Amino acid sequence: MSTQEEVYKDLQKINERDDPWETQHPYNQKTFEDLINLIKLVPHASILEIGCGQGSFTQKLLEISDDVTAIDVSESAIEQAKEKVKGVQFHVSSLENFYPKRHYDVIICAEVLYYIKDSKVAIEKLQELGDYLVTSQYVFCLPRISLGTLKYEWALRKFPLVKRNVATYPWPPTLTLRTVRKLK
Repeated sequence: MSTQEEVYKDLQKINERDDPWETQHPYNQKTFEDLINLIKLVPHASILEIGCGQGSFTQKLLEISDDVTAIDVSESAIEQAKEKVKGVQFHVSSLENFYPKRHYDVIICAEVLYYIKDSKVAIEKLQELGDYLVTSQYVFCLPRISLGTLKYEWALRKFPLVKRNVATYPWPPTLTLRTVRKLK
């Protein structure tokens, strides 16, 4: 089993490639659209994006808020995001090690929570940082099943659900949960 440090090193290597998350894929574009619609359901004057990668979704967040902060563990991803997206506060940091001197209306975790091994620490940090949490987490993308998603969904059940969408994609067969929860 990989340590948290090894997971973050792997993510740094992945982000050295050009668009490693295939952000132009129709499934990902639909995810972006769905997440924006979920964010609009709650106050969103200030937004924190966890795991922003190279900034593709971050750019879309600027369409609904003038106050966007984005973090990623990958220095190369943050460098690319800074070149691509202006008007955002970018930081190289993990969620666990992010210590802003402020609070956010909403936090976005799109396909990132299952990379954070200690769900208890992550959830406590999310509560400390924001009022609402918007997540997108795949349950399965055959042949993979995400036990990390199930772990987080179970741990987050104590927070009031604002809305949940279940998204599917035909190939590869994929089931994703997109959720808004009230943290405070």
